Amino acid sequence: GRYYANRKKNTGAERLQLFLGKLFLHILTIDGLKNFKLRWKYYFKPDFYQAMPADSAEGKRLQQSIKAAMNYGHAYRLVTIPRLRDAFKHVLGRDVELRLIQNISHNNITRETIASKEYFVHRHNVCQVRPERVHLLPGDKYTNSYLLLGGLNGEKYGFSVDHGAGETAKLFKDNGTSKPIEATTCKFNKKLETEVVQHCSSEGVEEVVNKLSEHGIARPFVELKPFAVLKG
Repeated sequence: GRYYANRKKNTGAERLQLFLGKLFLHILTIDGLKNFKLRWKYYFKPDFYQAMPADSAEGKRLQQSIKAAMNYGHAYRLVTIPRLRDAFKHVLGRDVELRLIQNISHNNITRETIASKEYFVHRHNVCQVRPERVHLLPGDKYTNSYLLLGGLNGEKYGFSVDHGAGETAKLFKDNGTSKPIEATTCKFNKKLETEVVQHCSSEGVEEVVNKLSEHGIARPFVELKPFAVLKG
């Protein structure tokens, strides 16, 4: 995906590596040399908000790169399930049935119809939610989370919903609105290091849930209490 973009936060070494990769991908082919001026503009010196016809050859190439990136994320999330199953078996000494409730990306670009018009919708740290579809609204490692059902007013907001309430939960914790309670979560990171975290009450998460419900975007129907969190 980075070969089709110009990220400002890349380091000098990364920029050189990506520049060379872009040359091989976009320019140093027969097709690339034929379309040198166009590809140089799109991928090396684009406008700040660079437009590209969706059904043109370059538009289709870009869409393929987006699909490849999203498939990579999809595969990563699916692989997490057997890893968790193995972890539970190791700890408990027996097989455990696990069911995937939701598999969704909070960074994606999809082609959708909203209000009878077709758009490319780019969601960054935002998830899609459709009427009567299940959506997980995570809290934080020390709060409860919620399963939501998409509301009928979601179209007004681009069928989009917060990917989590962690920042609001942290704000409520820092200002003392949330209070410690007698419950804990075990947090695991990718290095298999663990940390036991004391729970707080969930006013911050409830604040987000109430706003979503108030605006008809989504409504709560199951409250979840975490006992383990995998932070990827």
